[in-house]
Amino acid sequence: MGTIVRVSPSAFSNSLQITVYDDDLKPGMPPAVYEYILTGLGSSIFAVDQRGYVYLNVPYINADPPNPTTYQLHIEAREVNTTPIRSSEPMSVIIHIMDVNDNPPRFSSAFYMANVSAKGINRPVIKVYATDNDAGKNAQISYHLVSVSDGAYENFWYDSDTHQLNAVGNLKAGERYEVSIDIN
Repeated sequence: MGTIVRVSPSAFSNSLQITVYDDDLKPGMPPAVYEYILTGLGSSIFAVDQRGYVYLNVPYINADPPNPTTYQLHIEAREVNTTPIRSSEPMSVIIHIMDVNDNPPRFSSAFYMANVSAKGINRPVIKVYATDNDAGKNAQISYHLVSVSDGAYENFWYDSDTHQLNAVGNLKAGERYEVSIDIN
């Protein structure tokens, strides 16, 4: 058995075709028909058609954690309508599923409230952290301080490493500040 990769209409992947080399067939004999037996992780998710093309046998695969992103299939070709049944040795195919950025990052709360002293040099206000259910680089989140009410933008900064909103310098005692942080 060998494999041939063919470019398909998909923007994300190529089609994989399993090709059977059957030394039992002599010139002038009709071509053999094969069925493909799949075992291993993913054998219920993928299938092989009669032309040998591996295809997805479910509407989609969720590659977000904690779902697997690598599947190892063991594929065996069997001749149809032959006695005795003739089968190939199983071959292994490893399929890696690429995650798409299909989940937006989300804060644990829509609003946070905190108190901080009006005076001081640099002081923590509150930890503000978001999560993203994607994997790899699609799960990376960047934080941006967008706005602060009452012209106090320079008095706040967000530390992306510690996920800490900090106050800097003097604030107006008793004043409420609305701080907007954007994530993407």
